[in-house]
Amino acid sequence: MPGDNVRVLVVDDDEHFVESVAALLDGEERIEVVGTASSGEQAIEAARTLEPDCISMDVAMPGIGGIEASRTIRAELPETRVILVSGSIFSDFCTATEQADAEAFTTKSRLAIDLPATILRICRGQAV
Repeated sequence: MPGDNVRVLVVDDDEHFVESVAALLDGEERIEVVGTASSGEQAIEAARTLEPDCISMDVAMPGIGGIEASRTIRAELPETRVILVSGSIFSDFCTATEQADAEAFTTKSRLAIDLPATILRICRGQAV
């Protein structure tokens, strides 16, 4: 993947948050936001269509939540990496990350600090 942009799908049920994350990631020259979704169901369909390298996935959404959507996507697209994003700090975020078959976890309060670098690291096979 060296030299290629990392293709990212942003998923969150808060439209303004999605716009903010997309703007943050668009400011990173090595990342390309290829789509957005506002539910787990939409995330699954968008992932099937867009085949992103990485997904920024909100944990808590109506309907299919981020953990279940992540499991479904990773089963169908095992090369797609998932970063779980939550507005709260889980008491056991490691378990949530494992249940979702995700590579990383961050909170919304740390997103601007963590997300771009985490995306690039996991998509290049580096440990987080």
